[in-house]
Amino acid sequence: MELRTASSPRDVKTYDTQRLREEFLIDDLFRADDIKLVYSHIDRIITGSAVPVKGTLALTAGEELRAQYFLERRELGVINIGGEGTVTVTYHPKGHPGSFDRRIFVYTQLSDKMPTAILHLTGTVIASELTDGDYPYAMGTLRLKQQSVRFAREGLQSERIECLNTGGKAMRPRCDDHLLPRGITLRCEPATLAPGAKGDLVIGFDPAQATHRPPAQLPLILEGPDVPPSGRTLQIRFEETE
Repeated sequence: MELRTASSPRDVKTYDTQRLREEFLIDDLFRADDIKLVYSHIDRIITGSAVPVKGTLALTAGEELRAQYFLERRELGVINIGGEGTVTVTYHPKGHPGSFDRRIFVYTQLSDKMPTAILHLTGTVIASELTDGDYPYAMGTLRLKQQSVRFAREGLQSERIECLNTGGKAMRPRCDDHLLPRGITLRCEPATLAPGAKGDLVIGFDPAQATHRPPAQLPLILEGPDVPPSGRTLQIRFEETE
């Protein structure tokens, strides 16, 4: 995976044609039997191509993403500009116990606005006996199984994030009610986590109580963990709908 850092808008004005091509042009994109990926620090977007000729190509996270699989914390759009092909999608339930509801939108030349098909994947993941290593996200001594949840924009919903207090003192993970946007709730069950105790952060969304349409991504800063705000922030992502 090729990494490209962001360029200063002030510096870009001084670039000549060759420098602009070096910074922004993605060349040699399509290579037979290879996956080429370019990770830009501008919006953290990854542009890439896969050209399977003799066999199947597997998209992996690599060392750059610090993830178990490519779509652990990302979304993917696939455009087929070649002949007939197959894209295989696998859901990895590890680290996400409980009910799941995922949708895959398939667009074709039949419509440039609406998906031709929507694949709906639902089910329940039953958690096994866990250890500290099963909580990969750390907010000080509070360990989490995940740092984000996803909601649709319609309907009353709630999601749970399993957490573990690895410190030597009791902790009360919570959010300042005055800072929570209307329609968003957060509580911990139980409210106080004893040292070594497990619990759930329960995040709710009631669109009927919201005063504004929520943005695509909404940060929630937790109270309780003894780290700076940037190190104790959860993310709520809202699915875009037509």
